[in-house]
Amino acid sequence: VRFPVPDDITVKQATEKCGDQAQLSCCNKATYAGDVTDIDEGILAGTLKNLIGGGSGTEGLGLFNQCSKLDLQSPIIGIPIQDLVNQKCKQNIACCQNSPSDAV
Repeated sequence: VRFPVPDDITVKQATEKCGDQAQLSCCNKATYAGDVTDIDEGILAGTLKNLIGGGSGTEGLGLFNQCSKLDLQSPIIGIPIQDLVNQKCKQNIACCQNSPSDAV
């Protein structure tokens, strides 16, 4: 896990941080591009790379794979459950763009 989540963050808090345009997810695989220092030459050298997060000193772009949604659970028998993110997911936590499509 590249960016660990604090131990006291609940699924509800993490979902709120993602906002209404993204879905909180737990992902088994994460690939990061960037995180390097390059010396480019020429008038347009490195232009596209800087736009996608591969420029000098950047953290880079994170691509996540094998993700499953982390949903809020309903209270059971009137007892509210405040599940901690780190208890529900031991891998990478990500805010993934909402998509109307389903995996088959």
